[in-house]
Amino acid sequence: MKKKVVGVLMTLLLCFISADYLANHATSATKTSAKFTDLKDLDEITKAKFDAMISAGVFDGVSEGTFGLNEEMNRAQFAKVAALIFNLEVDTDLETSSFSDVKADDPAYGYAVPYIEAVKAAGITDGYREGIYDPSGKVTKEQLATFLIRGLGKEKEATATLGVDDPTVSNWAKEYVAYAIEKNLMPTEDDGTFGGKDAATRNHRPHQQNPQSHSLRFCLES
Repeated sequence: MKKKVVGVLMTLLLCFISADYLANHATSATKTSAKFTDLKDLDEITKAKFDAMISAGVFDGVSEGTFGLNEEMNRAQFAKVAALIFNLEVDTDLETSSFSDVKADDPAYGYAVPYIEAVKAAGITDGYREGIYDPSGKVTKEQLATFLIRGLGKEKEATATLGVDDPTVSNWAKEYVAYAIEKNLMPTEDDGTFGGKDAATRNHRPHQQNPQSHSLRFCLES
């Protein structure tokens, strides 16, 4: 069974996203979690979190009637989510990207140009490699840890830590992962490894009984 990223995408989004953003971008649109067949069986508290994200425009469905709860998240999608949850300055009129593989006229990923440039300007990512963003590429768990730590402004603290001794984590990400685990931002898998190269999904299945308490404490201390 494919492992799924844990401890981040839903519980932590309501921690990271600003109250001002939710207040200013919430709409009276009729689309809620009730409109998606794969969200209908969730508990009411979890549905409320999805409703907040949907209303604020952070997440939408992957098709009519389907949210895509277990769909893997690509790098274009995450750029938009990151720009919104960290309340970055986004030039929505921007039509030119600094990455050669990101084009405004791309029917699949053109929408993400302003968000990709926003996360780059904020220092959250410099791309997949020089001049390349790879918008269709999957966001891995180690990438997600790195992006979130940078977005929280904790890169200096993270790079001062002793990196994890974990073969599932790339060398460049070992310090970020160690810090994410230390701060209870993201947990390890059942076998004790982090699963750094596993793809992130839009779902959230925490290992801890109450991971939100750890996450909120981390945000309040930031």
